[in-house]
Amino acid sequence: MVAQAPVSTAGEPLRILVSDQDEQAREALRRCLQRRHYELYEAGSGREALHILRRRVVHVLVSAVELPDTTGFDVARGLQELDRWVPFILTVSELNKEVFLRALLARAFTVIQKPIDDWLFQSTLDHLVGRWYRMGVPPVRDGRRSSRRWSVREEELL
Repeated sequence: MVAQAPVSTAGEPLRILVSDQDEQAREALRRCLQRRHYELYEAGSGREALHILRRRVVHVLVSAVELPDTTGFDVARGLQELDRWVPFILTVSELNKEVFLRALLARAFTVIQKPIDDWLFQSTLDHLVGRWYRMGVPPVRDGRRSSRRWSVREEELL
């Protein structure tokens, strides 16, 4: 069974890790997230992201697919190896069918194409937080598929 990072109900801020080698992309997300008073961690590589994930409780991962030393998919897989499940959003310079398919199979919450629109990102993050934390629907990851997370189309892909 995979443990889930808890969200404190005592008014503790949501902790978000942004992993992207592009400083401008991190800066844009930083500005967007600071308006909401989230606690933000930043990493410029997959290795840095995994280092933070080993030492900190993170509630949401936002990772670029393209990282200098690995991919966003590998960072998400590293979370599973740490026996934790954190919902994640992938960002990509060029969205194509292969990236989208890999994101589905990796169980990413969504994929957002760069440059990232503030409104789109904040709406997506609000939806993710509402679904995973405030509504009490975090899935248990024990190898079985949950019907609320899988569509018929995704089943066909597997």
